[in-house]
Amino acid sequence: MVDLGEQLHVTGKALKVRFRAETGFTILSADIQNQQARDVDATLVGMMPPIDAGDPFEAELIVQEHPEYGYQYKVVNLFLKDDTADMTEEGIAAYLEAKVSGVGPKLSKRIVDFFGQQTFEVIELEPEKLLQVPGVTRSTIMKVQASWDERHGERKLITGLQSMGLSISQAQRAIKQFGSMALEVLKNDIYALTEVEGLGFQTADRLALEKGMVPTDPRRLMAAAVYAMQQAMQQAGHTYLPKQRAVRGLKYYTGISDKLAETSLQEALDAGRIMQEGERIYLPNALKNEKALAEVISELLSEPPEAPWRVPTKAVKDLSEEQARVLDLLTDHRLVVLSGGPGTGKSYTTRKVVELAENLGLEVGLCAPTGKAARRLMEMTLHPASTIHRLLSYGPEGFRFGQLEPLPYDLIIVDEVSMCGDGLMLALLTAVAPGARILLVGDADQLPPVDYGMPLSTLTQVAPTVWLTQIYRQAQDSPIIRAAHQIKNGQVPDFAYREFRHIPVESDTGARRVALLVDSLGGPRKVQVLTPMKKGPLGVVALNQALQSMFNPGSEGTRVGEYLLRVGDIVVQTKNDYQNEVFNGTLGLVIREGSGKVQIDFEGNVVEMSGAEIYHLHLGYALTVHRSQGSEWDTVVSVLHDTHYNMLSRELAYTAVTRAKNTFVAVGTENAWSIASTRRREVRYSGLLDRIKKILG
Repeated sequence: MVDLGEQLHVTGKALKVRFRAETGFTILSADIQNQQARDVDATLVGMMPPIDAGDPFEAELIVQEHPEYGYQYKVVNLFLKDDTADMTEEGIAAYLEAKVSGVGPKLSKRIVDFFGQQTFEVIELEPEKLLQVPGVTRSTIMKVQASWDERHGERKLITGLQSMGLSISQAQRAIKQFGSMALEVLKNDIYALTEVEGLGFQTADRLALEKGMVPTDPRRLMAAAVYAMQQAMQQAGHTYLPKQRAVRGLKYYTGISDKLAETSLQEALDAGRIMQEGERIYLPNALKNEKALAEVISELLSEPPEAPWRVPTKAVKDLSEEQARVLDLLTDHRLVVLSGGPGTGKSYTTRKVVELAENLGLEVGLCAPTGKAARRLMEMTLHPASTIHRLLSYGPEGFRFGQLEPLPYDLIIVDEVSMCGDGLMLALLTAVAPGARILLVGDADQLPPVDYGMPLSTLTQVAPTVWLTQIYRQAQDSPIIRAAHQIKNGQVPDFAYREFRHIPVESDTGARRVALLVDSLGGPRKVQVLTPMKKGPLGVVALNQALQSMFNPGSEGTRVGEYLLRVGDIVVQTKNDYQNEVFNGTLGLVIREGSGKVQIDFEGNVVEMSGAEIYHLHLGYALTVHRSQGSEWDTVVSVLHDTHYNMLSRELAYTAVTRAKNTFVAVGTENAWSIASTRRREVRYSGLLDRIKKILG
């Protein structure tokens, strides 16, 4: 009908539903036409509302060519047309007989003879009236209602949501969130979309303004007040914002005056959508968690441990004075922190703690935030280890272990604890049994966690803490470890080694050059690319597209955001999926895809994903430095360029460098590394330290 890639508007009739997934992904045979041409046997693929053979529709389509199945039409949007409108009474009777369960030819004729053109309205709005028709029983009404609702309920709901401007996939997400009340909820307040996973304020705001909502509508301003706080928490990791900064955030997203922003913020406070303590503005859940975390930390710091802990001389004979102090502190303290950079012996010290605890007959539980970190912990201690979520036994109802059912361990050791935000730290510490000990191990100089809060930084200021500073001789020989400590001390690293070198690239050609460099180093299975940002010419999206084009090219695949996922692609999970036990930052390999489903091998855990699940997958050839925390690779290519200026910090550079075990190649500009090595990142707003100090007096 048109050239490949062109978009067209058509009307049509469904001939056969060849495939339909629960997600709404459908393969449909249809007769379609527009003013230019007609295709009597077209194949349509994509997200569609529930559709049956014979249903009329309007659609926006793009012509594409599948390498195996030939020409087909990708559905951009599809609207079902009312197939009951303008029917004759004979047509209505035939429709009831064919489409409604429990109604045969004789009964359908009697119903239509009785109600005429009002038949469909009676069935939908006043089904009890059907009892006036001879032969209709209450059982018949129940069958008719169930059949009618099954055929028309979801369709009517999706059509109504589409009329509000939502795409099919957005409409299905809204129905998942609000059920059959979705249309009513969103008509009352379109900003309720901010509660729907994968959507947010900006989507709701665009739809609302397109429909004519005035920019000063109180519903818009209250939603923006909450959104400003959500962004501060999710993007910058703040637990709270100073009131005036919250006002500025509200102004930024709405363009309103100072006075109206202050008034709108107060209205959100009065409605309980946000909370205030002094000049601090919180989201309710963040405030609740911060208060609870301060209480549980204070309790751990105030109470002595129960199980006996003796440190014989032989237990510390191979340890430095710094390292031995960790074992000594566990004698009288329930909560101890161990921090240090690469090459300072954190792993060896942790292993010695485990050995001593086992010799004392104590039950020891080991865990880390990610599966990769947990496996590394197990390898270095020769003791079973798991993810924190598995240790706490996460299920559909949340964590099994907590205050009411504590963990059955005398000592818990948590590695890579710098990755834990307030929420996860609260869940973990709450599950520590009365009298039990917990050792938190991590590198406090790394980037703060992806989630909000900075509990490790706070704990190093209130809990017994050992800072390992001595770099051991073998580690001193590593250019990577030397560079890490240079950056930690605010010095520009020395790029004078084959294992630690710099390659200059410009932003406009950099993505292609990075792909060529990865190829020269052995390909994406042996090299991990890191970058500070998602967007831009040297961001995650552009780098992933360049790397995929070189190592796994093609024109087909399962669409997920900016990417098409194909068999052989490296992907990364971007949100914790507790049901499939796949966590944020876990890398996997696509082994099968199609029909709206993607099967991935996550380091031995083979998972099939579909629907909303696949929206948490991104290409993983390149990762943000933040997402790389807790992982190590033999070879790392890290991009740092002047165009990343706002993101450059000592913590960022330090975290990137410490991801590499054998080879680190810096790409970009040396000036960017100079800036990053000497600049500290913005401190997160957190009230945790103040709360703990207040409780402890």
